[in-house]
Formats: sequence, structure tokens, C-alpha cells
Amino acid sequence: MESFTVIHPREYLDGNSKYYYIHERFACDVCDEVSRWLLERKRGEQAKQGGSRGDKRVRVDPRRFSGLRAVSIWHELLNGLTQKDYKNIHRVAYSLTIGRVTRDFCRGGLKWDRVEWIIKNKSLVAPMRGMPKMLVYSVLENVRAVLRIMFEDQWDVTDRMAILKSHSGRHALNELLLELGMSIDDFSGENGRMLLANGGLQDKRETSTQKHAMPSRQHLDELLEAVKAEFDNLTRETSRYKDDHHEYELKLNQQHQELTNISNTVYELEQAHRSMKDAYEREIMKLKQDLGAASNTNTNTNAGVTLPPIPGTAGSSTNSNPNNIPQISSIHGTAPPIPSSVTATATAAGTPKTEQTHLSAAEKSASPKKSPTGSTASTADNSKSQALVKRAQHNKPIPAFLKDFDAYSSLPYKQQHNDYYLVYNPNIPKKVDISLVHSFDHTSVVCCVSFSKDGKFLATGCNKLTQVFSVETGDLVARLNDESSVSPTGGYDTDTGDLYIRSVCFSPDGKFLATGAEDKIIRIWDLATRTIVKYLKGHEQDIYSLDFFPDGKRLVSGSGDRTVRIWDVYNGQCSLTLSIEDGVTTVAVSPDGSLIAAGSLDRTVRVWDANKGYLVERLDSSNEFGNGHMDSVYSVTFTNNGKEIASGSLDRTIKLWSLKDLDKQPSSVSKSNCEVTYVGHKDFVLSVCCTPDDQFILSGSKDRGVIMWDKESGEPYIMLQGHRNSVISVSVSPVVGSNGGYFATEMIYHATATGPVNIATLKYWGKRDKDLNLPTNNSISVTLDQADLRTLTTASCSSDFKNDQLWINNVTYSLDTPRSKQVLADLRSLRKELEANDDALPKIAEFPLHIASENNFPTAAGLASSAAGFAAMISAIALLYKLPTDPSELSKIARKGSGSACRSLFGGYVAWEMGKLDNGEDSKAVQIAEKKHWPDMKAAILVVSDMKKDVPSTSGMQLTVQTSDLFQHRIEEVVPQRYEEMRNAILNKDFPKFAELTMKDSNSFHAVCLDSYPPIFYLNDTSKNIIKLINLLNQSAGETIAAYTFDAGPNAVIYYEQKNEKFVLGMLHHFFSHLEGWAKYEPQNGVINDSFPLSALDREVYSRGVSRIILTQVGEGPTQTNDVLIDLESGLPKSN
Repeated sequence: MESFTVIHPREYLDGNSKYYYIHERFACDVCDEVSRWLLERKRGEQAKQGGSRGDKRVRVDPRRFSGLRAVSIWHELLNGLTQKDYKNIHRVAYSLTIGRVTRDFCRGGLKWDRVEWIIKNKSLVAPMRGMPKMLVYSVLENVRAVLRIMFEDQWDVTDRMAILKSHSGRHALNELLLELGMSIDDFSGENGRMLLANGGLQDKRETSTQKHAMPSRQHLDELLEAVKAEFDNLTRETSRYKDDHHEYELKLNQQHQELTNISNTVYELEQAHRSMKDAYEREIMKLKQDLGAASNTNTNTNAGVTLPPIPGTAGSSTNSNPNNIPQISSIHGTAPPIPSSVTATATAAGTPKTEQTHLSAAEKSASPKKSPTGSTASTADNSKSQALVKRAQHNKPIPAFLKDFDAYSSLPYKQQHNDYYLVYNPNIPKKVDISLVHSFDHTSVVCCVSFSKDGKFLATGCNKLTQVFSVETGDLVARLNDESSVSPTGGYDTDTGDLYIRSVCFSPDGKFLATGAEDKIIRIWDLATRTIVKYLKGHEQDIYSLDFFPDGKRLVSGSGDRTVRIWDVYNGQCSLTLSIEDGVTTVAVSPDGSLIAAGSLDRTVRVWDANKGYLVERLDSSNEFGNGHMDSVYSVTFTNNGKEIASGSLDRTIKLWSLKDLDKQPSSVSKSNCEVTYVGHKDFVLSVCCTPDDQFILSGSKDRGVIMWDKESGEPYIMLQGHRNSVISVSVSPVVGSNGGYFATEMIYHATATGPVNIATLKYWGKRDKDLNLPTNNSISVTLDQADLRTLTTASCSSDFKNDQLWINNVTYSLDTPRSKQVLADLRSLRKELEANDDALPKIAEFPLHIASENNFPTAAGLASSAAGFAAMISAIALLYKLPTDPSELSKIARKGSGSACRSLFGGYVAWEMGKLDNGEDSKAVQIAEKKHWPDMKAAILVVSDMKKDVPSTSGMQLTVQTSDLFQHRIEEVVPQRYEEMRNAILNKDFPKFAELTMKDSNSFHAVCLDSYPPIFYLNDTSKNIIKLINLLNQSAGETIAAYTFDAGPNAVIYYEQKNEKFVLGMLHHFFSHLEGWAKYEPQNGVINDSFPLSALDREVYSRGVSRIILTQVGEGPTQTNDVLIDLESGLPKSN
């Protein structure tokens, strides 16, 4: 037997090549099998020479030498996996090549010249197209080497029969011959020898084919079924995994949706509760005022002056705070809400006018009667003159340095800090320095503050929560929250409404903290265990004020039920109840515990004997000088020497009353006089307290200022400004060391609002003024519900910020764009106007803004993301700046940021009027109808792409205006007619007409985009498939029950009415059931009309390209929320 050489592929391939594995697996293995067969043949010859017949079995691996498996795999790849797995394709290419040559050889008619032709023929090389040239050469050379060996002279008929009859050979070739409709038995006997020797297979082919056609086809079907079964099994496993994953995602989204729904429900209940409470309080206030006017026959009462509402029945709160939150304070807590309007008019200087002076009858007479004796008359005249002089001393104007002070001025007596400033009285020598030590941020209004008696801790009360901070470090050391869902009285559910802590007070030993709240309960907390040790029950209205007695065993409380009560802290019993007909606002205990003082709405401070409960003093204008308060008293405090009382009033003054001549005997008349009146605040005085050395009095006011007064002279020593809202509580640390002392006030810094997405049904495309963002046509949109589509934005400002900053989903975006700068400039301009007209407002217009936003939908993917973003940002800043909230006026500003944003400032159905004026003042959004007008309008959004669109809306419409021939026809002819028709369709709730106009305008809009040059493609193949599905749905229903529309993106919005939901969602669920977003839908409710051509549509094709579905409905406009996205410590967005 002559020697031969098989070309090894390693000569042609780099060992690191990705094709090496392919060739090594097949080319080398085939050659190795042939080599092994030759070795066996040689051994057989040697055995024959030795007298025994050797084993001539050919050990060929059928998986490598047979072409049948390769062909089946090749066809499978062509049917669905072409170019999906690069290695498999080239692997099959080689196997198929070997298979073809081998098959022709077994047919018996293959000669060497035919082999050479096959190798060169394109049909053989074609399966290997795309393989490296060197690899093709390697494959073909190996094939040539194998076949050359098989066609050498020594390959006689006997050798070929040995191949066929050997066990391995039969197994290897049987499948191949079955494919040809033949059997290996055709080659046995003499007939087989002739066929193999002479190549006479052609004569038997037809007969063989007929004989074995059925079995071979059946076997091939079985093989294909086996492959298909294996593939189906893998597909089922993959599908099962996908279903499990989808189910998990669905449950997760469902839970998230449930939490969102719960949050929205809670918010709605809170709003409803507040509205009901406001209405109730307004009605009670009106009744009380009517009753007071009817029964007011006291000659000492000022005619024409309406008293503020009694505690607990005040009207709506001021515009500085959320509805129905506490507005007033005392040294140890807040009193009743501030009345919604000032009841006593003030002079230009800030002090209210006295509408009727309290003079004697003789003083009112134009010509007093002569006394019988001259000396007596002279004494009376001197007394009257002295009274007039004394009264005049208390009617003084606001000091000039406070009245004329400009917050932006740089004066020697002003100290500017990061986010607050101090103003010293230039006429008084500077005695103390004041600096901000800590700023404790809260998530709601801080109603009260109080220091512990040792000065180490500070307690604050807000909504549902009391917190205790370390004065030295500023750390939070305790959070006190009664977690019971219902108050102990069973009358207040703390989970579904607000529960403001109105007053906090430390026990003298610092072990306990008393808190009073709106649920009529006083709670005594053990600060060591953070637990409630005693509930004090008995009051019938909100608790406004608390103060411990010096022995720590008793506690005094003032409530909206018009009573002052003294409690035994240990047994929880009320030991004494005192009443004030006109209502209690604040209480205080004298340093020695012998007296109780209480402020009232009747402008009086009452002082009782704390042990026996009888009245010992009335501090009001009925004293001999008539210099009492002219409006309700909202805060009282004893000086630390116990000889004086300071009181703060809605008349904008603080008064210091002397008790040095008090005999502590029962009395109902005013015997003590007002020694000093402190004038300087420009609005209600809400809280007062004294420093431990009695040198200064501090007061907090609705004008957002804190003033430190010189107690003896009554002059304002220093004014602090830094709060963004009313200062409703002040407290001074009882400890004064070598480094001075501390005092605390409350603070608020931010505002948060939401912005909804709106989807235009009549599109705006093109601008008549790019700078002012004025559109070329009117447009109409539907505002969608914010449960699934909204932007949440927190706006905050501080002088400590370096520049304006914006974060969207924790990613930084620039506010230095022309649009953003214009929007912020307009908002700041409105704030400056407010500040110029109201000196009490803090000057925050120029403070840098930090704005954080979150979208719960894809940004810039055709879902009006910029509209919702600008609407939320403008709403939040408007709340922060306390701007007028007329949506139409704000829409003019929103329009400059994003055209469609102006429509997102309304809920329901909204139009954007293009306007005619060049300055754009008449281009604004107006509401066509509220949500409740047509509440059953639903929408399904098919999110085709979460990616940013290739052509932004701004640049797209510029291109259209410049190049489209259809554009002018659209804005001059098409849109004006459709605008009126669609507006009428909405007002008449005519869905078929609304749907027809919506779809036509969507088509027209995208036609104009395609007519641009170069064309703008916002729709893709998936979008077109959705359009076809909606058209087929309407055709099968026999009427228009659904409408599609596409904004500048591929995402589809499908509008439908509630009554047709089962048909619309039934069809969509059939094609898109694999998507997330079906949590709101019950599949069993879906209906598909029999006339809908399901069988004609390839579900797999139509379901491709959509990533999720959003089921929503018509919704409301922007809303204010309590969420905070800004970390109020750093001014940066909170981390997710």
C-alpha cells in the first residue's frame, strides 16, 4: 500500500483563531477516522498473511462522517437561526461539504475526475462562502486527500464492500442511504459488486427510490420530529423562565402600584379632611361672630371691631402654610390658628388704630363740669392729663431702622450670613453677638419648640411627631411618635389625617416631656424609655399650650374648649378647671408656682391663684391708663423674677405688665399697668419669651422675623431674618454660661409639586416666534392621570447655594439654556414684585435654586416628558415663591420653557390658544372641560421605545417649517377647522367624532414630518402595526370605539371610553399579554369580536417591538405634595 499525506489544517490556521475550533472539530476528525480505517485494513492484511482474517471494520463516527445530520441541522438553521450563531453556520458548511462528496461516492458513479470537478464547482464552495480563504483551501485539500486515497488502485470492489459490510460502516452510512431512498442491502451480493465496480447505480436508482421512498421519508420525519421535539422542549423551558420572570415583575409592579394607590388615597383623604375642617371652622367662626355681634352690649367693647375666631374654630390658614395647620404660639407651644384676615386695622407705621378709646364720661365731655372745690378739680385734671400722657407713651411708631430697612442694602448695622441676616439697632450700643448654631429641618410645619431646664436638649413638635435634639451636637436623640392608629379616645385616626403637636414642655428634672396635640390628649413621655407613661384626658378640643409647675408634679394646660386645667401628673387626674368664655390661647406658670397666667381672644391676660383657683388680676385696657392690647393675646410668659408678665398680641405689639403691687387677693378688675409696649413687628406677634437674666425679651412674628428687645427701654436691640414662613414659636435656653445662651425658632425651606403628562389630540407643530415659543396653530390635549405618568419636583432656594442646579432622576442637567433661564427669570421677577410690595417677605428672589425632579416614565421618547417637567418645576417654584397660582397666567411662563408644558398646568381637556399678539400675551392655555365633565375617557399607552428620539421636537419642527410644502396647508386650512370640531366633540362627549379627528390629525402631523427634507421618521414598523390593529378593531366593531395618536415618537396612545374597555383591551391583551403593565386589567373581562381577523394576523409579528403598556385615564393638573427630593442638609438630591 502506497504512502499518502493528509494536509493538516494547523498549517493554515492560527491557534487563537475563532475558526480553529470549527476546523479542528470536523476536518481533522474526518481525516483521523480515515487514517484509523487504513490502519485497521493494514492490520487485516498482516493477519491474512498470517493465516487469519483480520477485522476490517471501519470505525467511523457517524456524527462526523455522515452528511445527514449536518443537512438537517443546516435546514433548521435556514428556517430560523440563520446568522444567529456564527460558529454553527460554518460548522455546518464543512459538514455539508463532506456529506455531498461522500453521498456521491456511495452512489458508485464518482470517479477522480468527477471529484476534481466537484471541488472546483461553485455548488460545493457555496456553503463555505464567508469563511476565510485559507480555511476553504484547507477544507478542500483535506477532502481531496481523503478521496484520492479512496480512489487509489488498491481500493478494489472488495475493499468497498468491506466498508459497506463493516459494523461501523453500516451504522455510518445507513442514515445517508435512507436519505437517498436506498438501503445498504442494495450493495450486497454480486449486484452490489457490479454497481460499485462499474458505477451502474443509475440503472437501479429509480427502483431503489420507489422501493424505499416511504420508509426513508418516514424515518426522516421521525428524525425531524425528534429535532423539533428537542427544540420545542428548550423553547418551553425558555418560555417557562420568561413567564416566571414576567410573573415576578408583574407582582412587583402590582405591589408598587398598590402602594402608589394607597399613597394617592391617603393624600385625597387628607385633602378632603382639610376641606371639611376648613368649611366647618369657617361656619363656626361666622356663627360665633354673629352671636358676638348680637350679644355685644358692653360699652367697653370697641364698636366695629370683629374679634378673631375662638380657638379651634379659626378660618382657613394664611397663604404661607398648608391648609389648617397651626399658626400661633406661646412660650411652650402654639395657640389657636391665626385668623384668615386681620381684624383690627393698622396704621401705616404698623400699629393698629384704636377705633374707640376707653375714656371716662368726663373725658368724653367737651366742657367738663366744675368741681365744687377748685383743689379737687385741679387734682382730677392732673390725673386725666397723666393718663393721656401714659397712653401716648404706648402708641409709638415702628423704629426707623426697621420700618425703612432694605434687605438688599449693605449697612454697617447689618450682618449677612449664608441664609439669614441680622440687623442691629444703630442707636443702642452692641451688647451681644448672635450666630446660627444648628438648623433642624422637618418634613412639616414646626408648631412648637422648647428647651429642657438644664439647657441640654431641645424638643420640637410637628405633624404626628415630636423630636428631641442635643443642643451641643445637634444630633437627634429621640423620636416620639404614638404609633397607635387611633387616639386613646377613639376619636381621631392618625393614619388618615394630620395630627399636629401644638405644645411641648420638659419636666423640671428633664426626665419627662409633655406633648399636647389636636386629638385632645396630653401625653407624658418617659425620655429614657421613649414610651408614654400617662395619658391625660378631659379636654374637649385641641391642646394649645402646656407648662409644668416648678415641683414637676403638676401640669397646666390650655385648650380650645375654653378651659385651663391643672393636672396631677402622677395619677392623671384634673385637680382644677378654670374657664374663659371667649377662649384660651396660651398659659404659663409663675417661677414660684403660685400663679397661672392665660391669654385670651378677648384681648385680656388673666392671672389666677394656682392653688385656690380664684382670679387675682386682669391685664387689659380697662386699667387706669387704658394701655392694654387692642387684639387677641396669643402668647404670655412670666419674667424669671416672677414680678412681670410679657404678652404678645395680634395687634403686633408686646406688652410688659408689672405685678409688683399684686396683693394676690380675689379681684376681677384691672389693677396692674402696662409698663412697656414693644413696637417693631409688621404682623401678628405669635410668641414671646424672656432671657434667663430678664435683660431681653424675644418675640416671633408672622412677619417671619425674630426681634430681641431691651426689656427696660422697649427698644428693639436686634432683628433676625432667615425663616421662610411665620415664626410661630420661640424658646430661650434657661442656662446662660460664659459663652452665652441659645434660643430656638422654627423653619421651612422647600416646596414640592407634581406635573402631569398631556397627550395632544390636535397637534401643535411649528413656531411663529422661536424666542417666545409662540405656535403657528391652536392645539388640544388630554391631561393624563398622574398615578402612572407624572413628574415630581422639589424646588428649594438658599443664599448658601452657589448657582442654579437641576437634577432629573439624579442626573445633572443644565439650567443655563435660553429656555430655562427665561422661565426662571420670569418667576423671579414675579417674586420681586411681591417682595417690593410686602416688606415682611424674605428677599429670596435672587437666591440660587436647587431643583430635583423624578419621572416615572421614559424621558424624551414621545411621552411629553418636557411638558410634565416644566409644569412641575414652575408649579413648585410658584409655591416656593408664594406666587399667584392662576394656571393660565403661569402657562405663559411654561410656554417659554416647553410649548406643550402650558397645557400640563390644567387637568382634564385643555386648549393652547396660539394668540395673535407679537408679544405673546394672548398665547396661553385654557381649560375646555374638567376631568369630571368626561371622566370615563381611558387611554392605553404602548411604549415602543424608551430611548431618546433621533430628532428632538424643537429641531424637527424648525426643519418642517423651512422645508415642508404641506405645512402651510395644515396650519391654514386643516387645523382651524378641526380645532372647533374637536372642541365641540369634547363638550358634547361625542367619542366617534373625537376619535376620527384625533386619528386624522395624527396622520396629518406625521405626513408633514415625512414631507420635511430630509424626512423625519418618528414612526417605525411597530407603530404602523398598531395603527393597523386599531383600524381592524374599529372595522370589526362596526363603529369607532378606539383612536390612536402618536406624538413626536413611536409610542402609541390609544383612547377609548370605559364602556368599550373590554373590546379594546381584549384585543390589545391578545397581542401584548407578555408585556408588563396589565395589573389593572382582568383578562377574563376581555372580548374579541368574531369579525376581528385574528387568524389572518401573525401574533408573533404584531407583538414585536413593544416594551410595556401603561393603562391610564384622564387626570387632574399639578398638585402640591409633602414629598421632598432635596436633602435639606446638603441641598443635593436625595439618593435613591
